[in-house]
Amino acid sequence: MNAPFRPCLRVSVRPDALLARMEPDELDRIMRWLGCRSNGQMGERIGVNRGTVQTWRSGRVGVPRHIAMLLRLLAAEI
Repeated sequence: MNAPFRPCLRVSVRPDALLARMEPDELDRIMRWLGCRSNGQMGERIGVNRGTVQTWRSGRVGVPRHIAMLLRLLAAEI
């Protein structure tokens, strides 16, 4: 069964933009767009623990480029 259509979140999918540093506010926007209400839900979706998501959202540690790219592509495809 197909999922209902949702317009995509406006994110740049240029190759250079995909690799750009992801700021905590961008991560928060993508989490909301994906329907993740907690760090744990986001972690389950992408295969990391909730503590890792928490450190990214606090800005203490940057989101790895490969994860940032994945999240941007997911947001662009939904």
